[in-house]
Amino acid sequence: MTNEPNAEVAQAILQAADGVGNKITELFGALSNQIGVGVEYFWPVFVKQYYIEAISDIAIWIVLAIFGSILIRRGIVGGDKKDWKDGSYIVLLIAGGIMAIFCASTFAITGGDVAGKILNPEYYAIQDIIRKVR
Repeated sequence: MTNEPNAEVAQAILQAADGVGNKITELFGALSNQIGVGVEYFWPVFVKQYYIEAISDIAIWIVLAIFGSILIRRGIVGGDKKDWKDGSYIVLLIAGGIMAIFCASTFAITGGDVAGKILNPEYYAIQDIIRKVR
């Protein structure tokens, strides 16, 4: 077995990556011309957007978790009160439980991406650009 086919594959991959890089450069140039700013301004703003998106996702999770826990707590306390004999406190328990499950499931599904957007927003910016160029 020789390494020649591997070298050809590697060369083809490098050429494709170079083509994507040229497309990205052209895309940034066109976008910066359209909005009237230089590429030096455009890239940091683009990267910062991923950081802001991650922070907003975390804020939404926190609000949902707090609101869901409040509903669950009100439902538990309401179950002990005499004026809740009709069982309507169960609605609060169910609504709070649904919110807690929704919050936990979205965190489990997208938590890694959110952490990545905070720690390395450049990676997600580059991935987004490559996805849009292809």
